[in-house]
Amino acid sequence: MANLRAKLKELTPKVEFYVISLGVLFFLLFFNTVTFPYPVFCSMGGCGLLSLSGLASKNIAPIVLLLLMVLAAVFWSRFNYKYAMGGSDRPRKVVSLQDLRFENLSFLATYLIPLIAFDPSKPRGAVMLLVTLVVIGWIFINTNVFYQNPSLAILGYKIYRVSTETTKEHTVITRDELKEGDYIYPRRISYKVDFAMKKRK
Repeated sequence: MANLRAKLKELTPKVEFYVISLGVLFFLLFFNTVTFPYPVFCSMGGCGLLSLSGLASKNIAPIVLLLLMVLAAVFWSRFNYKYAMGGSDRPRKVVSLQDLRFENLSFLATYLIPLIAFDPSKPRGAVMLLVTLVVIGWIFINTNVFYQNPSLAILGYKIYRVSTETTKEHTVITRDELKEGDYIYPRRISYKVDFAMKKRK
């Protein structure tokens, strides 16, 4: 039981990060599929007001996408509260680093943009989109590259591969611009993936 709890604790932030990364896709698909309300509709029997139930029946997929956007926002709030409030007790000096922000663009271009072609308002399109997202998520989580996250890039976060005096080649997510010689307060998210705050002078 304790082993299961430990695995779930390790898996949870990865899944949440993956859902956050899909926020951009959910947003684009929402506006690609939503039927905007019109005040009246006309048919053979004349014209009348469009009911809420009628509007909802035309927007099942957009409503699901909207709920997924809300879920991504909830996970983002959890991340912001849990990790961005502080780091380790002892600052660590950055001895080398590599900027990995280009990987966010790679994820966006390679995985997210092509998925816009799916039509989740149709059953086959919804199933194919779901299966594709599950497969991509499984790959990203099991290869520990869940941090490739265009949503975080939009929100102003940077990704570095950092070595410090005590650790080697950890991936660091931070709001700060880092350079060699800076001191950071890292906080573990997953294996070799940390959130970090830069020490202020």
